[in-house]
Amino acid sequence: EAVAVHHRALQEGKLLPVEELTGRFDAALDGEIEGEIPLQLKDGEDPDSLRRVGRGLLEVYHAEAKPQKILAVEQAFRAELIDPRTGELLEPRLVGIFDLVEADDEGTVSVVEVKTAARRWSAGQVNLDLQGSLYAEAVAQAGLVPEGGEALIEYRILVKNKKPVLDRQYAVRRSGDREIARTIAVDCLRAIEAGAFYRNPGWQCDGCSFRKQCGI
Repeated sequence: EAVAVHHRALQEGKLLPVEELTGRFDAALDGEIEGEIPLQLKDGEDPDSLRRVGRGLLEVYHAEAKPQKILAVEQAFRAELIDPRTGELLEPRLVGIFDLVEADDEGTVSVVEVKTAARRWSAGQVNLDLQGSLYAEAVAQAGLVPEGGEALIEYRILVKNKKPVLDRQYAVRRSGDREIARTIAVDCLRAIEAGAFYRNPGWQCDGCSFRKQCGI
């Protein structure tokens, strides 16, 4: 929420002081802590530790992220989901929100995804990330890039080291990447329709809201 406030101000030609951003973060965090949905914390975490980490990440982002020409902030999108194997148009649509859409001096459009992570992403993670491929599909359908062109996907990953780091990674998704992403999405929908929910243990188990039902 604080990063979006920062981006909107930059879009209007203003640079907010970092104290205003951390204040926005504090207010948003307090709202989540006091909300109806219980806050799930990992071992060793508490609200104060989350606040310290969040403020540190914002300070790094404010100092180091230098957005180019901002076209949109928190831009909602809606794209059709077509099975690449059959050409069937599925009833569910691909919907989401781009954190940031930028363009450089030459007009090249890039979609920026701001993330937090415990460690830097490898090149393999960036190249195989399904979210980036689905974003590229939505960008292509929205006509934000020339016909036959591809959008640049930029990952701004705020790494939660003792000294926070902003790690910037870039990826280009081509038509083959987008086709694989559509195929995976369609297969997931088919599995949901069939009730085929297999257990997939991994790093994500620690914060999963279905862990009790799963039994792992």
